[in-house]
Amino acid sequence: MKSTYILKNNSTFKDLVQELDQCGEGFLSVVDLDQKLIGIVTDGDIRRAILNNVKDLNKIINKSPIKGEVGISREKALMLLKQNHRRHLPIINKSGRLLNVIKLDNWSEIYRPNKVVIMAGGLGSRLGNLTKSTPKPMLSIGDQPILENLIRSFQESGFYNFLICVNYKSEVIKKYFGDGTALGVSIQYIEEEKRMGTAGALSLISIPINEPFFVVNGDILSSINFEKMLAEHLESNACATMAVAKRSDKIQYGVVNFDAGQRIESIIEKPNREYFINGGAYVLNPHIFKEIPHNQFFDMPNLFGKLIKMKQVTSAYIIEGFWLDIGLRSDYNKANSLLSNYNGTTD
Repeated sequence: MKSTYILKNNSTFKDLVQELDQCGEGFLSVVDLDQKLIGIVTDGDIRRAILNNVKDLNKIINKSPIKGEVGISREKALMLLKQNHRRHLPIINKSGRLLNVIKLDNWSEIYRPNKVVIMAGGLGSRLGNLTKSTPKPMLSIGDQPILENLIRSFQESGFYNFLICVNYKSEVIKKYFGDGTALGVSIQYIEEEKRMGTAGALSLISIPINEPFFVVNGDILSSINFEKMLAEHLESNACATMAVAKRSDKIQYGVVNFDAGQRIESIIEKPNREYFINGGAYVLNPHIFKEIPHNQFFDMPNLFGKLIKMKQVTSAYIIEGFWLDIGLRSDYNKANSLLSNYNGTTD
């Protein structure tokens, strides 16, 4: 089978990536020398491995994929693919030997109606000459713009309806993506005639939005599982969910802890401090539109602060894995360095 990779003791990350590239389907069934199914690997698995700096194949291969046994009906196979939002279903016999892979021919079966609003209108002034003629979301990381990487990440989870808020050098973005047809998605544009902030631009949306929707900064690289984030948002009954990234730093002094009577209880030398920061990705319920002032500057933290004061339920989604905001030249260099380390390398 074309989309099959035989895992050997000397298999490397580079071998796996080359096989996946040659296959051209974005999917590989991984088997042993006896053709027994070990797991699967997708383009998304490779992307997340690169972002998380993981090269161990045992950690990259999904060893618990959905699969069907020989004789499974087309209806049941389609149901499994729809329920798990997948395009490929490995078929095995009772001994676990891979016999076939059923492919989902009709992409519309796994389309999600939830819209994705991407904020791509910033100036990117902190990046200096890099953004003199190129909007920040169009800076290349590896061989594609940051914005394309973000769109493809959503696409992998079944989200295809995009609204891109543009301002600075908007013609560059529009010329590259058009209406999204080339990527197999739908893209519409929202023109910001002035700086609106990460929430204010939402007031310019005129098309109806009836389902929870994403709002994402157009300059982040991450391994956010958007499908999982939406599921947790719905389960929490929140009206707004914010993705948060965990950070830590070392305090350069000894920290003295004492009680109300100023009796010293402990002294900790240069402890690590852990905290969470705004990850620039959100899921919002449609009713929040009425809380956003029309055509005024309004940032997302302002919106969350307002909702919290109103005693509305807001929740945090903890990002597992990689997250990077391309705000400074050092961030941009770090992202490209991370990807280039994998170019031509082996285990």
